[in-house]
Amino acid sequence: MARFCFFTIVLFILVTKGSWGCSQWNIEVITTRSRRYIQGKPEWIVTVDNYCTCPVFGIVLSCPEFETVEPVDPSLMLRSGDGRCLLILGNALGAGGFVQFSYAWDTPFVLPGVGVVHSGILSIVLSCPEFETVEPVDPSLMLRSGDGRCLLIHGNALDAGGFVQFSYAWDTPFVLPVRQIDPHGC
Repeated sequence: MARFCFFTIVLFILVTKGSWGCSQWNIEVITTRSRRYIQGKPEWIVTVDNYCTCPVFGIVLSCPEFETVEPVDPSLMLRSGDGRCLLILGNALGAGGFVQFSYAWDTPFVLPGVGVVHSGILSIVLSCPEFETVEPVDPSLMLRSGDGRCLLIHGNALDAGGFVQFSYAWDTPFVLPVRQIDPHGC
C-alpha cells in the first residue's frame, strides 16, 4: 500500500516598489470633444491611458457629479453610487493600454483617477508535465492545460509579496518550476 504525503507549494513573488510602483499617477484621463451631438448636447470622449510598465487593476475615477444623456456601457465605466466610477469592471488595463468611453452633456466633467487597486503579474504558468495527485487541486488555484503547463489563479494578478498555496497528495514531491510570468518586466 502506497503512502501518501501531503505537500504544500507556496510561490512567493517578492518585488520591490521600483518594479511595481504603479499608482493612480501612472493613469492619465483625457477628455476631448467629438463632433457629435446627442439629444442636443455635445459628446465628449474620455480616454484613460495606462503609462505604467505593468497592467493595473481596479482603476477608480472620481465622478460625483457625472451626468450624461448618452448611456455609457457599464463594462467600460460603472458608477458605484458613492461618487466613484470603476473602469472596465476592475479588470486589467494592460501596460501602455487605454480604454475609451463617450458621454453627452453640456460641459465636460473632470474625472480624476483616485485609485488603482493593484498592479501586478498578469499570469503565472508552472511547468507540470508529470504532475499527479490523488487529491484534486482546486482549479481556481491551479488549472492544468493538458500541454504540460499549469495556470495559477486563472491568470489573475498576484500582488507584490503575495502567494498562491495549494496542496496535493502523492508519494514523492514534484518540482514545479515557474515556466512563464506575464507580462515580462513587472
